[in-house]
Amino acid sequence: MKELVKNIGSDRREVERNYFTIAQMRYERWQELLDVCKGMRKHLKNGIEKVEKQFDTIHSDITLIEQYFGFPGLDNVQRLKVLAQRREIDALCERVDTISKLLINESYRYRPQDYQQFLLNGTFNFQADEEEPAHMQAYYFETLVVDDISAEEEAELRHNMADLRDKHDPFFNNVVVARSFQDALIALEFNYKIQAVVIRYDMKFASRSKLSRIKPFIYPVLKYKEKELEGENIAIALARAINKYKPQVDLYYVTNFTLLDLSDEAL
Repeated sequence: MKELVKNIGSDRREVERNYFTIAQMRYERWQELLDVCKGMRKHLKNGIEKVEKQFDTIHSDITLIEQYFGFPGLDNVQRLKVLAQRREIDALCERVDTISKLLINESYRYRPQDYQQFLLNGTFNFQADEEEPAHMQAYYFETLVVDDISAEEEAELRHNMADLRDKHDPFFNNVVVARSFQDALIALEFNYKIQAVVIRYDMKFASRSKLSRIKPFIYPVLKYKEKELEGENIAIALARAINKYKPQVDLYYVTNFTLLDLSDEAL
C-alpha cells in the first residue's frame, strides 16, 4: 500500500513506461482505485486525509478516460467522488469493486436487465446463470453523439435513450457524448464498442480535457490541427476523418439545413 501511494502520488508518473495500451491503463487505474478505497477504510479514524489525496489523483485519471466509454458512465464515476467526500467507505468500496469486475468480464454487455439494475443502485447480480435463455441476452453496442451539449442536455439524452429500450429488444444501445472534434476521434481510438456516430453541427475543435495524461495513446488524433481546418465545415471534416480512420462505423449527420441546401461534400 505504501508503494502504491508513493507511485500514484507523484506527478512524474511516466505513462509511456508503465502502460502499453489505454485499456491497460484503464483497468489498472480502477484496480488502484479499489486498493486506495480499501486503504481509506483502514485509515478511516486516523490518517485518511493523505489517502484521500491519492483517491483524488486516481479519480481524476479515471474521469479523463471514462468520458470516452458508455460504461460505467461519468455519472457513476462522479458518484464515487460523492461517496468519498461523505466518507461512505463501505458503499464506495463495493461500487468500485463492482465496476472493476464488470470492466474485466463485460457481463453488462449481455445482461441488460442486470445492467439497468446497476445504473439504479450500483449492484450487479454476478451469480446469475450464465446460460440464460437467448431472449434474456442482448447485443451491446455504443453510439457516439458529437455535440457541444450541456450536462443537463446529456442527461436528458440518456434518459430518452433509456425510455426507448425494450426488454425484448435483441440490441442494447448505450451512448457516448463527445463535445469536440478531438474528443470524437479519441473516443473512436479508445472504444471499439462504438458502432455508430451521430454528428451534429455544434462542436468545438479542441478538447476541454487535459490530454497530457493520455498523449502517448492519441498521436493519430493530435496530427489534426485546428488551423488546417479553417474555412471548412468542422462537422464535414470530422466525418471525413472518421470515414478514413474507421470506415466500418455508421455515420449520421444532423443539421438545420434542408437536404437541397447541403453541399455535395456533405451528401
